[in-house]
Amino acid sequence: MPRRRTRLAPGAEPPERHLERQLGLLHEESERLAAALRETEARRQESHTRYLEDRGRSQ
Repeated sequence: MPRRRTRLAPGAEPPERHLERQLGLLHEESERLAAALRETEARRQESHTRYLEDRGRSQ
């Protein structure tokens, strides 16, 4: 199937440029989310370790 071409207004950005920008923004967002999840998991693991240590002392 041939690629359909659309006419752009002078100075308008091509659709590919918008897709590139969207991908960049989504990548940045996913990096922030991954960092937040790593931090949350690290705190959870630390808390669980303290719980197990405290439980071991009380027995």
